[in-house]
Parts: sequence; C-alpha cells; structure tokens
Amino acid sequence: MSGPIRPTGLRRIEMHDVRDALALHAFVAELMALFQGDIPRPNPLMDEDIDATLVELSLMRDDFYDTFALHVAREYLAGRMDFYWADKAMNSLFAWSDFDLADGTFAWDVFVAFDEGEYDHSADPEGTDPEIKYTRPYLREAFEQFGIELPT
Repeated sequence: MSGPIRPTGLRRIEMHDVRDALALHAFVAELMALFQGDIPRPNPLMDEDIDATLVELSLMRDDFYDTFALHVAREYLAGRMDFYWADKAMNSLFAWSDFDLADGTFAWDVFVAFDEGEYDHSADPEGTDPEIKYTRPYLREAFEQFGIELPT
C-alpha cells in the first residue's frame, strides 16, 4: 500500500458544490445506520437507490465509494464501529459496486485493510490477531497516503 499520494474521489468531492458534498456525506451517514444490529439480508446496500441519489447530486460512483469507505474507516478507528460491522460494510460496498473498486483508490485500500483482518495468515505465529496486525496499520497508512487526518 506504499507509494505516492494519488488523486482520489475524496479530493474530487471537494471540487463539487459544497452543498452537494455535504448532502453526500449525510447520505452516507444514513447508510451507515444499516450496519448496526441485525441485518435482514446479506447486503443492505442492495435495497438502497444509491445511483438515483448520486445522479441527483451529480456525483460519480467513485465519489460515493471513497466517501463511504472514509466513513467506515473513521467510525472504526474512532471505536464507534466494531470490526464485524465495518468489515460487513466494506464487503457490502465491494459487492454493490459489482467488484468495481479500483486499485489505487482510498476505497480499495480500506477494503483491503478489512479483508486482511478477516483471517489468520499462514505466515503469522499462532495467536496473532489479524485485525490488530493488518487492519489498523493498513487503515492508518491509507489515511496518511491520501493526506487524510486520522480520527481521534
């Protein structure tokens, strides 16, 4: 995940009308509520008319991917969302995107960070917690790489 800072949807959003950017952040915050408690179906994003909202806001799917990933990562790192729900949210985003998260984007890096925390890695000593060893450091690296302030 190392490398130069790359352009991302996070910066494109800032170029849009501030009102639309705030509306997108509010929309994503509402979606985050779907990832708490019991989920009635495997991917709650499939029930939402996300594309219609993006058209209404004149935003691209990449804007949504990165904004959604940013909310998940911030909530998780701030301790307001546990690993299970954050991982579920990112897996749901990946599936909803038709597996279209692009390598080199913030959303992809966040997805990979949670994906790596899902399982025990064969090269790790027994008892290694993959969430601690992989997810948290990968998220911190993504925040740093994209010039985003870590949540406190």
